[in-house]
Amino acid sequence: LIMATIYAIGIASAFIYTRIMASVSQGFLNIMRKKTYEHMEKLPISYFDRNTHGDIMSVYTNDTDALRQLVSQSIPQLFNSIISISSVFFAMVSISIYLTIFVLFTVFIMMFLCILATMRLSGLPILLIAEASPNIVSMLLMLLSDMFSVVFATLFSSISIA
Repeated sequence: LIMATIYAIGIASAFIYTRIMASVSQGFLNIMRKKTYEHMEKLPISYFDRNTHGDIMSVYTNDTDALRQLVSQSIPQLFNSIISISSVFFAMVSISIYLTIFVLFTVFIMMFLCILATMRLSGLPILLIAEASPNIVSMLLMLLSDMFSVVFATLFSSISIA
């Protein structure tokens, strides 16, 4: 009965969260569209002579879509992730401080190894990698994910055998 109540509260909370986020994002987009339209009305005629109609509409459409995605997906996901990570961290600390320290140490080692592997594979300093083209970054991420999937598969297969 308690589990069913918790599940029902979770469903209701998710529904309310979805409705609020839809309302907020639509309101934000409505304001942004009005402001961009007002700004476009103030542009000089020479701007419209220099740029084609399709280019202008494409810029407005793509920028508005990027803002919609930011407001409706990225920012809520950021808050959700912060809450999840904080909750898990405090639960880990309450269960065992020693295991928490071990996990944090392991995470920092993995981050260091990822940075080291990225620098070695690309031959670039890490600051230049962040400014590199998306194709290079995606290729490096694929290589790193392949490396870690092999490591984790080997680790978990050895644990399941033992």
